[in-house]
Amino acid sequence: MMTTLHRHRAVLAPALTLFAMLLLAILIYLPVQAQRDKYERAIASQNPRIERLLGLRDAAPRIVEQTVQARQLVNTLAYPSDADANRLNNELPNRLRQLAQQSGLTLGAMRPLPTRNENGLDILLVNLSLQGELTQFQNFLVSLEQPPRLWVDSLSIRRQMSGQDARQTLTIDMNLAALRRTDP
Repeated sequence: MMTTLHRHRAVLAPALTLFAMLLLAILIYLPVQAQRDKYERAIASQNPRIERLLGLRDAAPRIVEQTVQARQLVNTLAYPSDADANRLNNELPNRLRQLAQQSGLTLGAMRPLPTRNENGLDILLVNLSLQGELTQFQNFLVSLEQPPRLWVDSLSIRRQMSGQDARQTLTIDMNLAALRRTDP
């Protein structure tokens, strides 16, 4: 047996060396490939997030433009955040008194209600008692749409009984809300 090995040692030595190197390469390649597969799976799992971020980056100019438009719209619907709440509580009754007079309604009573905060807005509430005709009330509601807009929070209308020839008079009890932004 030794003689056979000695005779073929010129071929066996390089073959065994090649086999050992191949085995060593396989033992190194398998863990490296497993780690590479793990990294590729991690990267592939992050692709949707990366795509969303790239989409947001591409959409950034449109988002900024729409944000500016939304803020401009809010400015027509609400008082700005830097408006003093005490000043608004004084200004709001004066504005409502003026709108009621311009519409031809008689203002019976007006009282402020507690302010509440919802969705980044302070809601300043005022209770009004008005009397007048239906067309006057319609004019009053239209005048509430002047910026910054006033909103009807609650409304109760009663018809006053009068003579048959007299015009129909309404007694209106309503809560109006003025919005003030709390974010700058």
